[in-house]
Amino acid sequence: MKKKIQYLFIFLVLLQSCSNKKKYEYNLISSKVIQLPKEDYFLISSSCIEYNENKYGDFLYYLTNNVTTNSNEIIVFDLNNRKIQKKIIFDVKNGFTSTIHGFSILDNKTFICSNINENIFYLTDFNGKIIKKIPYDYIDKKTGQEIFKLFSRNEKPIKKINNKLYFSPTLYTSLTEKEKELSLLFSFDLTKDKLVNLNLMFPKNYVNSDFFDPNYSYCFANEKIVFSFNNSNKIIVYDTKNQKSKELNVQSDNLRSFHKKTSVQEIKMKDALYNTVTYSSFTEIIYDKYRNVYYRFFYPGIEIDKTDDNLASKANHFEKMSILILDEKLNKIGETFFDNKLRFYSNFITKEGLFVCSNLPQEKSENIKYTLLELKKNQ
Repeated sequence: MKKKIQYLFIFLVLLQSCSNKKKYEYNLISSKVIQLPKEDYFLISSSCIEYNENKYGDFLYYLTNNVTTNSNEIIVFDLNNRKIQKKIIFDVKNGFTSTIHGFSILDNKTFICSNINENIFYLTDFNGKIIKKIPYDYIDKKTGQEIFKLFSRNEKPIKKINNKLYFSPTLYTSLTEKEKELSLLFSFDLTKDKLVNLNLMFPKNYVNSDFFDPNYSYCFANEKIVFSFNNSNKIIVYDTKNQKSKELNVQSDNLRSFHKKTSVQEIKMKDALYNTVTYSSFTEIIYDKYRNVYYRFFYPGIEIDKTDDNLASKANHFEKMSILILDEKLNKIGETFFDNKLRFYSNFITKEGLFVCSNLPQEKSENIKYTLLELKKNQ
């Protein structure tokens, strides 16, 4: 009888142990590495990079700086032949007030570009020729919210849905109580030249919490826009068709704790670096249209001493990250932990999968590398 009780106890312990280990349906597996040629002026991996598939082949478009002319250029890289096809220049000679700071591919013929020093969208062809200039000076009469310094990049893109541009305004990292009620989403009707406030706000219980942080990212998925908040498990799904939104919670298995915010004036530089390194945070959400899944990037935070000499470098580049894999309904179907030095801020999606930057060139001759993370179903 005593032995039976012992066996039963061992069985229950094993059962509990197994139940605590979450098994998901999908995982991300590191695969091949591709290299982008780096010329003398190409300084760093780009946070404004897009993949485009058209009748001529598969291409990467990425924004980089030419230190000779001090202007930004879009490099067009042929993925099939592994070579630079052309460079698209944006400067005064081509009708621009100055260089551009961001771009987005609207379709197989058109870019939208912008400069943070002027309130104008430029619609251009794939040679950089201006098709149309769109001024967007706007102040909301009810809230006083102003639209300014817009530019498209990976974590906050400007995209077109049914002849309307959708974008998020520039918000400061420190908001007053009134500014916390500002809208996160606007549209611009390209046929009517009309800018509209869509009145999408931060989640109320998030704004009113001690964990509120105004930083966020978003992505486009067909006619939906999905917002991910850096210091919260919350996400918002906005449907552009019916103009309705819903809130969901998507949590990482590697969550330590989010940081409780204090007044900016009270934080010293070393404390700010320590908070960045030790606390958990989400960094970006992207949509993979080829596999109909979302990837939500997450930094779990690490144990570290405030006096650590590497505090600044660890805050500048997270050495540990995980990627949450979400299905089309944003249900969690996987999470892969990466204990390496992938640079998650520069990424793109192709037919093959998710590519993430895997090095920061130290020498002029060194190429920029991207590692393919393939979505695999667990056996």
